[in-house]
Amino acid sequence: MAHFLRLAPSACAVTVQQTANNAGTRIGELHVADASNVTGTYSYTGHADSITIGSDAGGSWATSGNSAVLNNGTGGNVSSVGATTEFITADYHYGLRLHSGPPPCPTYYTQHATAWQGDVFPGGPAPINPWGKCASDPHGRQAVPTGSIFTVSGGDSVNYTSGVAHPFGTYSFGDQTGYSANVKLTWQNNSGPTGKLTGVIHNNN
Repeated sequence: MAHFLRLAPSACAVTVQQTANNAGTRIGELHVADASNVTGTYSYTGHADSITIGSDAGGSWATSGNSAVLNNGTGGNVSSVGATTEFITADYHYGLRLHSGPPPCPTYYTQHATAWQGDVFPGGPAPINPWGKCASDPHGRQAVPTGSIFTVSGGDSVNYTSGVAHPFGTYSFGDQTGYSANVKLTWQNNSGPTGKLTGVIHNNN
């Protein structure tokens, strides 16, 4: 009697089709009150980011979950004195991947953030406070006494559903950065007789 070896079916495979390195990615915002005695700083010496995943399984690109980028980097600080509405940006690497294989493996593409370059820098003007002034902002404001510092080092920042990066031109990534010991906002009242409002937690929703 002849015996035949039954081969196991090939596993579903994931192959990298294209990479995009050092793509500027919006990670947050720095807002500083219009006062010459106020210094605001966005510190990004580590990170706690959730960046969306793009998938074309339905025939067009759409968001399909989120992924965390965990590698370390040097990072740094972005600081400004008075009257600031600034996006904060970091460079990330991205990959375009093909998921395929014999049935029942589905065939589709995904786009992922794969690594942080380890930097941080100003990303251009951000929209002004949509509530017109700090005192009207429902997300809170902080009055800092003269010579004092106030720091946000916990909670979530603004959730960008899209628009933070589009390295391959077919899908617009979203991002949410959590404040932590390594990702924080700081406002300092350097001088001034009253110690009035020095910063607004405009993106701490």
